[in-house]
Amino acid sequence: MLSYHLQTARKSLRRDPWRAAIVMGTIGLGIGVCMTILTIYHLSSRDPIPSKSDRIFSVRLHNWPVGDSMNDDDSPPYEVTYRDAMALVELGQAEYQSAGYISDFIVRPELESEQEEATRPFLAEGRLTTRDFFPMFDVEFAFGGPWSTRQETDRELVVVLSSLANQKLFGGEDSVGRDVRLGDWTFTVVGVLHPWDPAPKFYDVNSGAFDPSEELFLPLHLTPVLEARKGSGSTSCFAEVEGNTWQAFLDSECVWIQYWALLADADQVRDYEAQVEGYIASQRRLGRFPRDEVVLVQDLMTFLRDYGVVDDDARVLLGLAFLFLVVCLANVVGLLLDKFLLNPKELAVRRALGARRKTLLAQRLIEVAVLGLGGAVTGLLLAAAGLRFLRASGVEEEISRLNPTLLFWAVLLSVGSALIAGLYPAWRGSRIPPARHLRT
Repeated sequence: MLSYHLQTARKSLRRDPWRAAIVMGTIGLGIGVCMTILTIYHLSSRDPIPSKSDRIFSVRLHNWPVGDSMNDDDSPPYEVTYRDAMALVELGQAEYQSAGYISDFIVRPELESEQEEATRPFLAEGRLTTRDFFPMFDVEFAFGGPWSTRQETDRELVVVLSSLANQKLFGGEDSVGRDVRLGDWTFTVVGVLHPWDPAPKFYDVNSGAFDPSEELFLPLHLTPVLEARKGSGSTSCFAEVEGNTWQAFLDSECVWIQYWALLADADQVRDYEAQVEGYIASQRRLGRFPRDEVVLVQDLMTFLRDYGVVDDDARVLLGLAFLFLVVCLANVVGLLLDKFLLNPKELAVRRALGARRKTLLAQRLIEVAVLGLGGAVTGLLLAAAGLRFLRASGVEEEISRLNPTLLFWAVLLSVGSALIAGLYPAWRGSRIPPARHLRT
């Protein structure tokens, strides 16, 4: 029966190809606009690490004076000072804790082979962080692993390479134990990552929520030794740094370090906040933290919403896109009414030959579903063109790519919308009285 309905639909569409094309184009236009906006919204608002996002917490400390704040709502800065980050690491009250920032390094490949001779020095982003960064954020290793606690505390010159950096430097081979020149320093490779590039880059939205992940990972404890300045993102200070030395900057009230803690449950969150409050109390005796409320511990998704990774403009655009789809479907209703009521004689003959109304209704709905599939193809082509245009206009590639999940939803949305729009015209067409049209 389905095969018969599909054959009937094909014949009907061939008799009136221009009207069918207009219907598919109208549906496709609405779907294309919706999928363009929905793709960006979906990829920018998704949970980047759903297995543990409810247990990863951003720690924010308000070290700024009363009446002065870097945020309009007077909330604590999104980052902490270097001295506070290192103090929280020493507290060690969380299951995992990660403090870090980005710095730029000139990578100088060792000239050991003809292949490496073709590799020139290049600038790469490195993340100075704690060894807990890798297990906390489920970063997997292709070779080796993170540096040890001893290497961290002894400030050994060790580095973890991204898959991309390892490909550039060593052709993708196991490079654990080999040396890498970063500026004037020689580092030993202790690990190489599997390809890893989360979007959004939730662990450091300050440097660009949809920027690619770093190519190098180094121990945060090397910061005083390397004097590695922050590369991207902002550094905010409410007072001048007292002195021109690197150590003076590290001891200042400037905030530039992202700090995360992995906490198992609500009880551990409360215990952790109490520990941090104890640290704040000790710092108040040194004249720091003049405010009463200074600690804010936010789970990952709350932090991303608060930071504005997905802002209100994106939600408004998404609503307008679906409103545009509704307008397109209203036009489709009119086009289908014309199509199904334009030739009542055929329906009258089929009714006279014994076709039931529900059979005619099913045939028309199958025809509408076919139009919906055509609209889905048209819409996806328009969405691909729209996303390419947005990428050319500066939108990050990571949030402007169609993926299989969205392709499925595009087809479902198109066919479902077409069936909803075609239900009334199909019902009207199936209820044409045959007697009056048979006489003519």
